[in-house]
Amino acid sequence: MSRNVFHIALVGFLLAAPAYLEGQTTPAGFTIEDYADRVHDYLQGNYLKASRSLATIPREQVEIAADEYRERWLVDAQIKAAALLHAEILFYSYSLDTSFHIQMALKWIDKLDTNQRSSFERRWFFVMAYYYMRMLYSWETRPLLEAALAAFPDDVEFLLALGASSEAVGWMQEDARLLADAEIQYRRILELEPDHLEAHLRLGRVLKLQGRSKEAVPELAGCIDRCREPKLQLTGLLTLGDIHKEQGEFAEAIRYYRAAQAVNPEGQSAVIALGYALHRSGDVAGSFELIHGFFGQGAKGGRVGGPVRLERQDMWWQYILGGSDRFDPLLRELRSEIQP
Repeated sequence: MSRNVFHIALVGFLLAAPAYLEGQTTPAGFTIEDYADRVHDYLQGNYLKASRSLATIPREQVEIAADEYRERWLVDAQIKAAALLHAEILFYSYSLDTSFHIQMALKWIDKLDTNQRSSFERRWFFVMAYYYMRMLYSWETRPLLEAALAAFPDDVEFLLALGASSEAVGWMQEDARLLADAEIQYRRILELEPDHLEAHLRLGRVLKLQGRSKEAVPELAGCIDRCREPKLQLTGLLTLGDIHKEQGEFAEAIRYYRAAQAVNPEGQSAVIALGYALHRSGDVAGSFELIHGFFGQGAKGGRVGGPVRLERQDMWWQYILGGSDRFDPLLRELRSEIQP
């Protein structure tokens, strides 16, 4: 598929919304210089200012000014800044025309020379996909990743992201169709790279969610011994613990949950799962002591009477919700490349 065709296909899939923020005053006579000023603000690190000020301009004026500005001689940093600016508008302003700003960003990416384009475009697709995955906007994520795969066929990381998105939403909505789609993506990865540990791990979790625990166990067990990344170890251990818990094998479940707690002592997921398994096994006192010690008065680290912040403490949540933990570092990486 040609670049233009897959870009048009992507824009056709994405949902359109009002073209400007309600309640905002639109500056009259928005010019090419006004657009250049927004790009300059972004280059200077004023991301919120640049994005919010451009968001108040009707799309017709933005498009005219951007098209004229694109005809100028520009350095790569300006081109990348413009592409990121149109992406970040969507991070801060939910009522905007999504398809328009994605189309504008892709036009800017097309202006990069071939050597620069591929790497930047790939990461731009990822940062957009991870944002939508973080927000659980599955209707935006899928067409974006399908367009990315049209540009980068059989890219293992895009396949993994597509599977993870389907897995996250399928799990929360108990949607068998989405879980089946996630399985397809993970199996495709394993056709391309049979030793891809994360694909084995996520396949095991999806099989468990589909009620196929017997098939899931070897996928998971083969990963936890070889995975070095804590979030992957944690996911495998928690999932194996859940399988044994659902089968009434509480001693085995407790063993896996304790191992998960050792991987991430500050996380809630392993503590809650372990407390439940202890209670069900008859160790009510042990369960109470564990839960009270973690959440209650005098808990380690000064936590008093309330849960720790999930986004800081429990790596499992952000990872399993579509791998959205990768959004912030990737956005920082792209921004750093254009700083003066």
